[in-house]
Amino acid sequence: MRRNSRIGAQSGVTFHAPYTDDRVLEAVLSVRLADRVAPGLLKPVLARALDGVVPAGILRRTGKDDASPVLYAGLRRRRGELFDFAADTHLARMGLIDTAALRRMLIGTHADTRPLMPFDPTLACELWLRAVSSADTTTPAPTSRTT
Repeated sequence: MRRNSRIGAQSGVTFHAPYTDDRVLEAVLSVRLADRVAPGLLKPVLARALDGVVPAGILRRTGKDDASPVLYAGLRRRRGELFDFAADTHLARMGLIDTAALRRMLIGTHADTRPLMPFDPTLACELWLRAVSSADTTTPAPTSRTT
């Protein structure tokens, strides 16, 4: 992460990975295996650490929830906007995504959410590119230097 941050810093991009911090890893590894597993509880150490911070109902969960119905409802409700959004993207112009494939994914029927997983980072990247593009309209292009 540090190396990636140094590389990205040249472009103003930073990376953060708090779970890889030495102190966090030391704390995690100091917990006995017997204390890390509890029948009927999901992530008991994390739940105990977040007691009083996170609602108790979430801390008592025994499994992960599936947000598929909410995701599918949102896709249906916003399908027209998403089609308009996907019609002309920076990513497609750069040759990084296939607009037809993106549209097929948006209108497709999926047995589960796995085919939709790449959409979230794709959407985030496109929104970032649009923000950078609109901000760059006032910034002069860098001049090339010879070394």
